[in-house]
Amino acid sequence: MFDKLQIMNACEFEQHSGESSNNQNNHIFLDSGISLYMVIQGLKYTKLDMLGDVIGKVISLPPNMIQYEKWKGI
Repeated sequence: MFDKLQIMNACEFEQHSGESSNNQNNHIFLDSGISLYMVIQGLKYTKLDMLGDVIGKVISLPPNMIQYEKWKGI
């Protein structure tokens, strides 16, 4: 457990875990069991105005709508 928030990309996260691969996002899983790679594939061709809805469907969890709306500029 970290004492403070650490932001790192997938490669840094993998190095932190002591592992190494060519596709880090396929080896990092959300609580729902889906990999980051599968999330990215599911969102690849999604229009910005549909992003919140598609995220919920792809990861089987609703997005944090407060942060999503801030990011979207609503």
